[in-house]
Amino acid sequence: MKHGKRGSAWISAERDYVMMTKWLPSSCPNTLPHNASHTIGVGALVTNSEGKILLVREKSGPAAKSKAWKLPTGLVDAGEDLHEAALREVKEETGIDATFEYFGAFTMSHGGLMRTRATSSLW
Repeated sequence: MKHGKRGSAWISAERDYVMMTKWLPSSCPNTLPHNASHTIGVGALVTNSEGKILLVREKSGPAAKSKAWKLPTGLVDAGEDLHEAALREVKEETGIDATFEYFGAFTMSHGGLMRTRATSSLW
């Protein structure tokens, strides 16, 4: 990925379009995935010794608008293993150091997060 001034970047180029980004605000780290053709997300079901499930309420982003309780979720970084991403997201969102046990489910949507024809999402 080539970075331009002030956080601009070439993300993807195809025959019929070019995608560029500008991350705002510049005081926050850019968390866009390096490859815009696929987005992989993880969610973690965390339980304690009493069988209670850990839920979070987002402070920002799409889920924050509904103020709904949800599982810790997030995007997988380039080169990151799925289980490492799940543990990282739990730590980032809750401060809890969880232990990975197993994968529960996969789903795929060709609508994608970026809403382009060639984008797929794996959640």
